[in-house]
Amino acid sequence: MKRKFAYVAGILVLAGIFALPALSRADRPRLAAALSALQQAKAELEAAKPDKGGHRVAALQATNKAIAEVSAAIEYGRIHPGD
Repeated sequence: MKRKFAYVAGILVLAGIFALPALSRADRPRLAAALSALQQAKAELEAAKPDKGGHRVAALQATNKAIAEVSAAIEYGRIHPGD
């Protein structure tokens, strides 16, 4: 189960990295949904114990980075609505 969360977090990070250049105004609801999913994944990772050789912590760090990137993309979209 914990591996699943780490896998999902990794996929979301990669999806966010590749999706950011193609964002448009219409995509902000999708970013909001992605942000919500990442926040849920973060909560699950924080609740999961033990650490499993550092992998849970690594997944949590990647999830935090993804949350920051998606939040930045949402803010960028607010400032640059046509971009």
